[in-house]
Amino acid sequence: MNDTPQQHGIKENVLEKIQKGDVHMRPKVYFVLKVVILVAVALCTLAVSAFLFSFIVFSIYASGKPFLLGFGSRGVFAFLALFPWLMLVVDVALLLLFEWLLHRFQFGYHRPFIYLFLVAASVVVASGLVMNAVSVHRSIYLQNEHAGVPVIGPFYEHLRRPSPGREIFLGQVLFIEGNIFTVRADDHDKDSDDGVRRVEAPAGMDVAGYLKAGDEVFVAGDDEGGRIRAYGVTKVPSVNAADIE
Repeated sequence: MNDTPQQHGIKENVLEKIQKGDVHMRPKVYFVLKVVILVAVALCTLAVSAFLFSFIVFSIYASGKPFLLGFGSRGVFAFLALFPWLMLVVDVALLLLFEWLLHRFQFGYHRPFIYLFLVAASVVVASGLVMNAVSVHRSIYLQNEHAGVPVIGPFYEHLRRPSPGREIFLGQVLFIEGNIFTVRADDHDKDSDDGVRRVEAPAGMDVAGYLKAGDEVFVAGDDEGGRIRAYGVTKVPSVNAADIE
């Protein structure tokens, strides 16, 4: 088929620019390498996003924060305040970066933004849930407790320690005195008093009937001069406690 006048003009224009040095010919390996790098960066971005999402879920459950949702409006507000929003923002940013990288490829160029974003988000959520199902973060957490883990180890430290400025923590009941019971935070040494707290139970709670020494509990309350006035107390099922310890 003969070139149309318009196609012929484009050809002439390109050839003229090549002759003048305005357009540089690149070897095929350049484009292959570019695609390989883009694919590698895209896959790494997706993997990091999935890992971060699974860590967000793990950290929430490891710290016992879902129990807050059962403590009324105060618990809901505390849950929202303590939610790792910054990590979630970083995760969404990684998804946006992945979506932008997909648009560099021909198959993603004409796809709607929301379509690619939802597909990427679905892959991240599914991958993150699989990571938690096979206990990836639990293994890292335990390894970090025993020997330390480089780079990411600090993110796993003190997941079960009280949150700064808010008295919420997981601990073990040591003894009970009326409506006051004493607990020790799970990640503190048994020979230290650093993690020991005295808790005043919520009004109307039958402490002796509900708790006994050795129970794992989640406590949320206000620190009033060394004594925590709790607005929520719940026992932690032993199977959940074993997920971490």
